[in-house]
Amino acid sequence: SLFVNLKTVKTHPQLGPVYDAVPELHDGLGGLAVFLIHEALNRSSAWRPFLCTLPARTRLPMFLSPKMQAKTYEEMIGGPVTPAFSAYLQAFTNETWLRYGRVVPALTGRFPDRFSAADY
Repeated sequence: SLFVNLKTVKTHPQLGPVYDAVPELHDGLGGLAVFLIHEALNRSSAWRPFLCTLPARTRLPMFLSPKMQAKTYEEMIGGPVTPAFSAYLQAFTNETWLRYGRVVPALTGRFPDRFSAADY
């Protein structure tokens, strides 16, 4: 199937048992992110050719400096950054780093032979 969801992760021969053992993956995004990285690194994966066409890096607003965030926002919206947008972006950034900070150590700590911090 070309449809990827949590069922795909849960029934994956290698990742299903990992998913069951690592509750940090159960938030949805963590499980899917690990699946995509796993498949991109797997040279025999049917998903790899597609995943390798995607950019390796993307300039997400949450990773830009405050100055570049303001410039990007002004270009897109046509006005200055609002306090509400700044607060939303900061909350989203914090949540992303919290999830990453839980998922990667759980994977690399419980399955060091299968997941390296450098890859994830």
